[in-house]
Amino acid sequence: MKPQITQIAQILRDEIRAKGPISFKRYMEVCLYHPEFGYYTCGKNRFGKEGDYYTSAQLGTLFARLMTRRFEEMRRELGALTVLEMGPGRGEFGRALPFDYISVEYGQPLPQRPITGCIFCNEFFDALPVEVYRGGQEVLVGERDGKFHWVGGPPTRESCPEAAAWMGRLAAVLERGYVVVVDYGYRGAEAARFPEGTLMTYRHHTASPDVFADPGERDITAHVDFNRLAAAGRAAGLEESCFESQGSYLMRLLDPEFLDAAPLEERLRLKNLLFGIGETMRVLEMRRP
Repeated sequence: MKPQITQIAQILRDEIRAKGPISFKRYMEVCLYHPEFGYYTCGKNRFGKEGDYYTSAQLGTLFARLMTRRFEEMRRELGALTVLEMGPGRGEFGRALPFDYISVEYGQPLPQRPITGCIFCNEFFDALPVEVYRGGQEVLVGERDGKFHWVGGPPTRESCPEAAAWMGRLAAVLERGYVVVVDYGYRGAEAARFPEGTLMTYRHHTASPDVFADPGERDITAHVDFNRLAAAGRAAGLEESCFESQGSYLMRLLDPEFLDAAPLEERLRLKNLLFGIGETMRVLEMRRP
């Protein structure tokens, strides 16, 4: 009995058979953001215990409460604060914030008027479609007998041209304030840790490098090149104010009163934010003075 072909797989198969091999950027964009059947757009719950993965925002309200302390510092500095969240998912983070709040999903328009405040991007950039390369040659995606495959051999690195473009768009929306990016990623020489690239899929809390499995039913991610992201921010008039692990970043927002008031369950979540997810996630702050 043949495995059931997903609707996204049929769409991609038909496109490749009609036009020839496609870029991985196109493949990833259709898998994640097809307006009807895409992983993020089809309406299925992708988060939490019953989904495929957790983000920091899904660990109760603790992450939002800690970030509220940083946002309050920004408000005192700026005199006003609006939080614009990119890729809010189910919206838990925004509902827990005591500030003016705007959410924008991938593909939706950004606000027309500039804001004073913070543009917050938690695991937004790692889900942007990427191009992939083997050496200096772009690797394409082909199809044979209903299965997808690499044309030219498996890739050894990826590049995300949309990341710099998005940073420029976000900077243009910011009259004064900060862009805060929380994501998996690397800088400079750290890229050598990933000789085969960083493409990964997630389903039912299990990671896999097989990006062609179950098209449209798995999350697909690639680590963020924070050097390129920061350079794009500088080109758009922003200055880098902070880059560190999520754990170190959040540790500065803790105080004894916060810990004393937290029940045991929240302390366990805090441990994950600081030493689990917190050790692998990075935080980049860029500021428009």
